[in-house]
Amino acid sequence: MHNLERILLDVTLVVSATLLAHWLLTDFSPSWQRTWAITPYVLTSGIATSLIVPAFRLERRLWQYASMADYARICCVALTIVTVSLAITYSLDQLDGVARALPVLQLLLTLGGLIGARGIACWWGQTGRRPRARHVQFGALHDTCAQTVLLIGTTELADIYLRALDVMGTKSVQVAGIIGLDDQHVGRLFRNLEVLGGAADIGCVLRRLRCHGIVVDRFVVTEPLPSDILADLAQTAAVEGITLHDASGRVLLGADLPIAYALQQAEPVSRPVAQFNLSPEQTSRQARRLFWSAKRAIDFIAALGLIIVMLPVFALTALVVVIDVGFPVLFWQSRPGLGGRAFKVVKFRTMRPQYTLEGVALSDQARTSNLGAFIRRLRLDELPQLFAILSGQMSFIGPRPLLAGDQPPAARARLLVRPGLTGLAQVAGGRLISPIDKAALDLSYIHNASLWCDIKILLRTVALIVRGERRQYRLIANAWQELHRAGIVKDERSDRVAHSG
Repeated sequence: MHNLERILLDVTLVVSATLLAHWLLTDFSPSWQRTWAITPYVLTSGIATSLIVPAFRLERRLWQYASMADYARICCVALTIVTVSLAITYSLDQLDGVARALPVLQLLLTLGGLIGARGIACWWGQTGRRPRARHVQFGALHDTCAQTVLLIGTTELADIYLRALDVMGTKSVQVAGIIGLDDQHVGRLFRNLEVLGGAADIGCVLRRLRCHGIVVDRFVVTEPLPSDILADLAQTAAVEGITLHDASGRVLLGADLPIAYALQQAEPVSRPVAQFNLSPEQTSRQARRLFWSAKRAIDFIAALGLIIVMLPVFALTALVVVIDVGFPVLFWQSRPGLGGRAFKVVKFRTMRPQYTLEGVALSDQARTSNLGAFIRRLRLDELPQLFAILSGQMSFIGPRPLLAGDQPPAARARLLVRPGLTGLAQVAGGRLISPIDKAALDLSYIHNASLWCDIKILLRTVALIVRGERRQYRLIANAWQELHRAGIVKDERSDRVAHSG
């Protein structure tokens, strides 16, 4: 929509809100005389809207960006419209037919209309053209060799680029966020992507993304850059090993393939399975089991109940985090989940920032306090993941979600099920056992998953919280033997006990 069309829409919304408020106060049975009596007030509200909306620039970027500051501005605009309309109508001595409650109800309905219209426009622009994902209980693998992109610029070209990705449905390009030329839009959303910082903050943004498990492969420039900003961006790209190019595909720095080629790779590129071999017959047989649907129903009911019961614990843990490490209270990382699709694993923060203000990396020991260690010891930092279980991104029992770089290519089959809050690998030793043993335990769980198996893992998890992590050599040995007998492991590991580290 053009600016004039947006202004006319806002005028229509305000006038409609005023008439609706009048009809509500008359129980939807107004007489023509009473409606005619408020006509001056309605017209004044429309004229005031046509002048105030452009003055506050609501007709522009707020249809693409959204933040709490923007919604606060809408509240100010609505209040100003009602106040000016009242003042003008009162000065003309035309308030005789206006009920006292009308301006208050008009304000509430105007707020709903202005905010609702912009919210719908943002939602439609962000998700309206995307194909809906099919809900699955046991997912086919969709892991890809995706390139992570950071957009530089907030122009119409950035919008066109993102729309092209949506229309093509490509899984080979993932956009981590947007960098503006300045700090004007930092924190706002543009087509459901956050403006992470200005061009001067690019180094801090990259470090922050790495803390969240996101490694940027490409900078895509979507607006003309001043020479000094382009030089700084090129220097950062050279140091970080990142390809720099514009949205047309012209490479500005780096010898990698242009984005025009990457956009054409709509089909996911699967990594080969070298060590573990879950046959198509075994995968199909597992996918047909009703256990996964029953498990999802149990997860939903249990997560909902625990969230309600644990609300005081949530509040107390959040307060301890604020006292210990400050804001923000939550920390998230992007990790592959069901079918290899990325999702956010959210935890309570237990560690201080990874980098100092000067950009110096800190050790985990320097970042962790005694309170943080205590929260992690009781697994209280994992509580926010109950909401992921409720939404279906996770399960109570399953393979723990790993960072994309730590996900073993030889064990991609562990992504066939929802990642778990706890799992067989965690109760068998967790951080004390090797990655290959963890993969074997996860594959063993998927092969033998049952309600009784989940109950045993839950009981072992309670014991783990009480006494701490210990290597369970028998569980590890049994997992390798079962995988060997099922033909999932092709090498001779049936007599393997465990990695001693």
